[in-house]
Amino acid sequence: MKLIKFAIVFVSVLVLSGCGFHLRGGADDNYKFPFKTVYLDCGTPAICDGLRKTIVNERLTTLVTNKESAEAIILVDHEETNRSTYDFNSVGQINNIKLTYEVTSVIFDNKGEQMMPDIVVSSQTLMNYNNSLILSANQQEAQSWDTLHQNVITSLIRRIVYSRPKLISTNAIESK
Repeated sequence: MKLIKFAIVFVSVLVLSGCGFHLRGGADDNYKFPFKTVYLDCGTPAICDGLRKTIVNERLTTLVTNKESAEAIILVDHEETNRSTYDFNSVGQINNIKLTYEVTSVIFDNKGEQMMPDIVVSSQTLMNYNNSLILSANQQEAQSWDTLHQNVITSLIRRIVYSRPKLISTNAIESK
């Protein structure tokens, strides 16, 4: 009986690995930044620590401590948060709140020239709101903001990984 279970598990793992299924966290050399070294220039945005930790933990590139030794400089400079009322219940009380988080990032080379257009990443969610449960609503809102921050980090990294910096001039005269 144990041999049959082992055979079934072995065959299913073999089939899944053969069809291109990859385990989460598996080594994927294609999922890297297009730069060997990066300097992360963050001011006050809430995602800076999480972005730094994700880049290091996922081994996307090498983070350096000075701009001169970096191949690219990622500047995360504009952050916008918005909390707005989405709809009301029949009594006129707030029923849902819409949370929106947006970050703008710019990538420069070590000479200070912009390598690609600004990267604007945003994430939003709807949160049920009950005025009588204000403490739990505050805790739920804090968790929603954390989720939005993580979504923006993931989207920003994905946009950088799959972006192609300026390799060819966009000027038609220069490209002859």
